[in-house]
Amino acid sequence: MKKYSFIISSEWKNSLAYRGDTWLTAIFSVFTVVLAYLLWSAVFGGADTLNGFTLQQMTTYYLLAGMLAPLTQSDGLLQDFAAEIRGGGYAKYLVKPLSPLGYFLAAGLARAFLPLLASIAVLSVARLGFADAFAVIQPVHVLQALPVILLGSLFSMLTGHLIAMTTFTLTDVEFIFVLQNVIKAFLAGAVIPLNMVFGDSLPLWSPFSYLTYYPVLLCLGKAAIPPLTAAGVLAGWVLAALALCLALQKRAPRRFEGVGL
Repeated sequence: MKKYSFIISSEWKNSLAYRGDTWLTAIFSVFTVVLAYLLWSAVFGGADTLNGFTLQQMTTYYLLAGMLAPLTQSDGLLQDFAAEIRGGGYAKYLVKPLSPLGYFLAAGLARAFLPLLASIAVLSVARLGFADAFAVIQPVHVLQALPVILLGSLFSMLTGHLIAMTTFTLTDVEFIFVLQNVIKAFLAGAVIPLNMVFGDSLPLWSPFSYLTYYPVLLCLGKAAIPPLTAAGVLAGWVLAALALCLALQKRAPRRFEGVGL
């Protein structure tokens, strides 16, 4: 565990060295919430509710989704890991007692931590400044959502690792990174609440709806699925993704060509 603690510490220091980018990204996320408020104000058109949401709840939905975004986005880490495979840097995992998957998860955790804190701080200030535009969130609901949020973040990182591993087979994987971002954001409910797209036909077994949509509904006190059920579904998907990652990692040394060494 000591080596992975060192990885987390190193990545954390690197994030602090470039913290300006992190804070700017968090500040710009406020504009997403403002735009969401203006857009949905027009859509509501004076109506009290729309698909079970009030305007304040809808605005809060995008506020919370913005806070959770750093836990489900790992673009930089995916690109770095893919570049190591293409450029020969993957060899360090073959000569050192270091698990590529363990490194990926530790680095992902560290890289998400500062953006997460920045997003929570900036968006919380925005909420306090415009309290009337947001719904009230009960702390007990947030506590219930935490296990689901953590499992969702772990699942997101595992799937990201699987996508990065396609570099062993494909020459150019940038389009896959872009595609998975679009698909994940939509299926997770970060773009629009999923009940407005799927209605009651939203499959309970889908892991993506538990990344953003479900935790936000839980924080709003509107979740129809018990937290234990959601956590159980996600835990099953995490174990399946972990098993697949470990299987591919075992085969990786036979497929690595050492280009760039």
